Amino acid sequence: MTNFKQPIILWTLLTFTVACKKEAPEQYPVDGLYSHTLPTGGVAADSSTVVEMSVTLKEEDFANDRIVHFTTTSGRWLSPGASAAAPLELVVAADEAGTAVVRWIPGRTPGPVSFTTWVSSAQYSSQSNIITTEAYPDTLALHTNAAVFDSTDHIMTLSVHLYRSTGYHSTGLPLSFRAWHRVDGEDVPVGNFTTAPLLLTNRSNDYEATLDLFSPGLSDPDTIYVQTLCGTKQSNVVQVVFLQP
Repeated sequence: MTNFKQPIILWTLLTFTVACKKEAPEQYPVDGLYSHTLPTGGVAADSSTVVEMSVTLKEEDFANDRIVHFTTTSGRWLSPGASAAAPLELVVAADEAGTAVVRWIPGRTPGPVSFTTWVSSAQYSSQSNIITTEAYPDTLALHTNAAVFDSTDHIMTLSVHLYRSTGYHSTGLPLSFRAWHRVDGEDVPVGNFTTAPLLLTNRSNDYEATLDLFSPGLSDPDTIYVQTLCGTKQSNVVQVVFLQP
């Protein structure tokens, strides 16, 4: 099991005034606006980073309606107010100062996320869009099922464990395996993968690939190197020996 810390990061967010407003009923003046903070970017899809956002109502305009709705297209709300029937929508009552503050955590799939806030049955509303970024593992720990192989025992299992110090790695990240030996100072691919050498990460921290080392061109003995890559992150290089009969 991977041990990691889960810090609460409160992002500095842009505050602006809502400019999207439907025709307001009589109890809401035409110039009655509200201000809010919504994310503008730079959030990793690690299912851990905490983003705080808020809506502030003008007290004179919203004296009789202080219920604020927040919706998102992914992730989850930390603040109470979401229902099982609509988990992506949060309903919060503003405090005495007219401010409603909520906290949100991104999911693990990178990509676009939309946030919408509204007051008074969507008479006053605004939207913000961000793109969550890939959260790569900090370390890839690779090991093999044996250190010595030969023409009888030539099937290698490569196992890699992904570590991330804060939060979780994103899903859908490319995870590749490679094997090579050195010929005249050059790295030359060796063996044949019997499973796909390129995987996409899911919610698991552990992945495997199977490599058949028995192939022409191997010397006796021969040193074979294997490694795993995830984006720009590289695992340790494992060396094994292949012996001819």
